[in-house]
Amino acid sequence: MEVNATLLIQLFLFLSLLAWLSKFLFAPILKLFDERERRIQGARAEALELQKQAQARLEEVDARIHAAQKDAKLALLALQAEGAKFHREVLEAARQQSAEQMREAQENLKAEVAQIRAELMPVQADLSKQVLARFLGESQTMHRMEHTHA
Repeated sequence: MEVNATLLIQLFLFLSLLAWLSKFLFAPILKLFDERERRIQGARAEALELQKQAQARLEEVDARIHAAQKDAKLALLALQAEGAKFHREVLEAARQQSAEQMREAQENLKAEVAQIRAELMPVQADLSKQVLARFLGESQTMHRMEHTHA
């Protein structure tokens, strides 16, 4: 193999082309790849940050929901207690009203009995005589009927 001028010219052209391609093609492509990698890393970091924020907000929402459920349970218990108290009060008022009505009815009944007795006292003797007479009359009639049938 002989080293002549054409080999040196080809070597010079190759190295010149390599230098020119490095400056105008490879360097911009490598720069583009580096920029792409930098953006991907930035997007990953931003995505991780957003994911952390979303997780924090989710935990905050879960805590609020838990607190709201706890408050709702306490409110429900308070309402149930208030309802039970109202029920007892209404029931007690109804009992008292019923007892009062019963007492009034008994008093009215006693008054009516006393009034009827007072009205019947003067005629008691007459009624007794009439009842006795009727009883005796029926008894004698029955006694006579027994003798006639016997």
